Amino acid sequence: MAGLGLDGDAVSKNNFPLPTLRVALEYTCRDVHEGIGFAIVRGLCPDNYTAEDNLNFHLGISSYIGDVRGVQDRQGSMISAYHPTFADRSSLNL
Repeated sequence: MAGLGLDGDAVSKNNFPLPTLRVALEYTCRDVHEGIGFAIVRGLCPDNYTAEDNLNFHLGISSYIGDVRGVQDRQGSMISAYHPTFADRSSLNL
């Protein structure tokens, strides 16, 4: 990460401090592992950041939920790019 001088695979909660979110993320961790099984993070506007920054935000925040990164499928694929998008809400019929 540019500001921290870290590659994505080195990002962890030990070097990605989120002091104001830490407690909320601990509750979220419990919900993910012992409750509903997922979480939605809102409030970041990905258009304001580079793709690398968005990937590192994802890795940093998710490190509070689980500290071991796993594979994504049986072939051993791991996250290699992160492209956050906003859906056209008008087409969602919300």
